[in-house]
Amino acid sequence: LNPVWGTDANKSLNPVESRIDKFIEMALYYRPAVIGLQEAAYDWHKNLDKTLVAAGVYSFCCNSTSSGATNMTGFLYDPSAVKVVDSYVIDLVENSDHRVISVGVFETLKDGKQFVVMNTHPVPNTYENYPEQMAQIIELEAQEMEKYADLPIFFTGDFNTNSTMKEYAAFVETLGVTNTRDSAQTVLNHKASYAGFKNPGNCDGGRCIDHIFHNDKASVKLFNTIIEDNMHFGSDHLPIYADVALLQS
Repeated sequence: LNPVWGTDANKSLNPVESRIDKFIEMALYYRPAVIGLQEAAYDWHKNLDKTLVAAGVYSFCCNSTSSGATNMTGFLYDPSAVKVVDSYVIDLVENSDHRVISVGVFETLKDGKQFVVMNTHPVPNTYENYPEQMAQIIELEAQEMEKYADLPIFFTGDFNTNSTMKEYAAFVETLGVTNTRDSAQTVLNHKASYAGFKNPGNCDGGRCIDHIFHNDKASVKLFNTIIEDNMHFGSDHLPIYADVALLQS
């Protein structure tokens, strides 16, 4: 949701105000219990507060970093479906507003099942410190997994990592997780998640860098890269969605 788009010389890119309606329509249509946000800076929080949060449709979780700044990698959650049992933010870079791991422990209101979502965003894989930061994420999330060994756990985010990279393999193997793209009973759109404001191609190369992973205590009914209603005009990345079932431990 990078808020910089629209403030530079390229007038074809969209600022927050011109994209908020598209985001709201998508959220209301799919109505996920938890939305892992990416690059949702203060302007996004302000606009979402006035719309989805003020209407009681969604609430924020992990909306601030340890330094008190707006957390660009937090969550929206549906308070009619789940409640927050615990939440906290783990820093990857000191005082960063989006190089963090946001951790939310949620409980379904319908049947009291608990699950964990960890949302993160390492630096791009072209950066020198990318391998080190991915290794740090793996180490920290492995520690968190031990705390919640009996619960379904989901790892969401712009990992800047595609399935051909050694960092991706290390993440999957070390944490023992599966990509919802691979485990879903139904895949609606197997599209690139980074489209650069263009019509996305198939997810067969380096442009699939946004992922939802899960442990063995969840099954995935559906995965979708959301391309409806020209979503690729709303951001350089496309939203991804997974419909999951929580399994008993």
